[in-house]
Amino acid sequence: MREIGIVAAVDGSQAVVNITAGEQCNGCTVCRSLGENRMQVIAHNRASARAGDMVAIEVAPSKIIKNSFIVFIFPLLMLIIGYVLGSEVLSSSSQGAGIIGSLTAVILSFVIIRLTDVRRRRQGVEDVEVVEILPPTS
Repeated sequence: MREIGIVAAVDGSQAVVNITAGEQCNGCTVCRSLGENRMQVIAHNRASARAGDMVAIEVAPSKIIKNSFIVFIFPLLMLIIGYVLGSEVLSSSSQGAGIIGSLTAVILSFVIIRLTDVRRRRQGVEDVEVVEILPPTS
């Protein structure tokens, strides 16, 4: 996915880029919302852009697929695993044990996702890259 934005700030190898959200942005959580149709993203500043530069940013399709799996499929898998384990561990024929196991597993999956996100941010892992500085439009 390729978007065009304006660099708001630069901090070392990272650039804060303001973009206008497009159709493909629906349901995505890579960027931070700044209001209706305005987003902000922290990107690896591969192109050495400076504040005020108009830039092209990119997210590799493989990263979009991986992140979508983590956010959407992982909790669903944990829901199913939690139901099975809850039913088996408590050796109960009632659905209550499975439901409790499911809810516990889904909550655990969200905690795991959040902790992974925090760790990746601390390590400076960015899925978005500034790939090109664009000429100013007149």
